[in-house]
Amino acid sequence: MAVARTLEQFQARGYTVLTVQSCRRGLPLVPTDATMEAATVSISAGKSAGLEHWTRFSPDMAPHGGEGSRFCVSDYVRTFASRLGLELAACNSMDGQRLVPYQCVVDRKEWEAVKDRFVEAFLLQKKAYRRANGGSTAPSFHADVQPRVLDVAAVEPKSLKAPSHRVVVRRTFLEVEEEEEMMVARQVRRPKTTGIVEFAVLAF
Repeated sequence: MAVARTLEQFQARGYTVLTVQSCRRGLPLVPTDATMEAATVSISAGKSAGLEHWTRFSPDMAPHGGEGSRFCVSDYVRTFASRLGLELAACNSMDGQRLVPYQCVVDRKEWEAVKDRFVEAFLLQKKAYRRANGGSTAPSFHADVQPRVLDVAAVEPKSLKAPSHRVVVRRTFLEVEEEEEMMVARQVRRPKTTGIVEFAVLAF
């Protein structure tokens, strides 16, 4: 089976690449599940669509377990779709190739079936994000983008060589012992010399 590396190859295989970027003021939001968490922010614009309340996304919200503590778009897309009542499987790799964290791949047929509802809700998410954080910055979303694959081989592995340490021997135990013995020897000889001098004086 050929390995897909370009947008055309992904499309030919029946897949679509999604991307979420520009999360400069924290992770994006998802519709609030009132049974699980409190809302981070509420917007009246989403009331008619049942998307008035929004919560900051966390990787542990992902259905069926996430990719860990780091943000991964595949986790976010699955969670976002699930909160909307949509079925959309998203993966962060294909054919053993891992995509960059801000991209994921979905089945094209599944995406075509849910994209209108998904995009409409994401636009409301942008409004909620701006309300929660202030300013005009909000995450961007795009579909059918050029896939970017992580090149694992380009990541230089850490060296297994043990670090070298410069060892400086300042004074060995043997040297200290010898020095002490010399001092003791001087002290022992000194009274003996003094005794000889005193004896000579008396003899004189």
